[in-house]
Amino acid sequence: MRPSVGVVIAVRNGAALLPGAFESVIAQLRPDDRVVVMVGESSDDTARVARALPSHRVAIDVVEQSGTGLAQARNQAVAMIECDMVAFCDADDRWTSGSLDARTHAIGHDDISAVIGSVRTMSLDGLDVPAHRRDEMGTATPGFTPGALLARRELFEQVGGFDERLAIACDSDWFLRFHESGLQLGQLDEVVLVKGVRPDSLSTDIGRYRSELLEAARRHTRRRSGAASSDSPDRTSRG
Repeated sequence: MRPSVGVVIAVRNGAALLPGAFESVIAQLRPDDRVVVMVGESSDDTARVARALPSHRVAIDVVEQSGTGLAQARNQAVAMIECDMVAFCDADDRWTSGSLDARTHAIGHDDISAVIGSVRTMSLDGLDVPAHRRDEMGTATPGFTPGALLARRELFEQVGGFDERLAIACDSDWFLRFHESGLQLGQLDEVVLVKGVRPDSLSTDIGRYRSELLEAARRHTRRRSGAASSDSPDRTSRG
């Protein structure tokens, strides 16, 4: 019997995309798993679509986000999960078939705290892809992104949550802190996530993305030198 898994689906203005993400996740879950759909303030029908998601397979909580930003949405959802493992799937992403089983099998060893698979980036439903991301379309790369991650629940106590001061680079910052922890990360070549790209994706703001990545790298350097322990989010508070 595999460990129970709590899945975080963060969504904002994603009414058209949410059902596809949800279906890719729910097909792989078991009765003792749980889904938390964290709904950010939206100008479309996201909240209505989320409340209409079928809940006959597993427990589903549709929750209104109490703050703003992707990091805060994830932190709020993770705080609600009591399952053995935590996984993520943003509304514009899709788990591949067998994705969860592959990751739960890989994390079966006691010395592995989390596992990632590979990611393939694709355009969503024919939407235009920003010019700076066209070269990566269809290419499989290591999945240093929450959607490709399966982590033991206690890891978020050890490493901390996602840094809510970073709008875009909160993922990169979290993986840097995970690396600093010295805990073991398993890695699969198998593609476990199709990451959708749309014109209004956060990562299309190139200037801000580069600025935040640079800030995350600076914090990493300072932490390694022992100069700024305050750079890490509070391990007991998730926003």
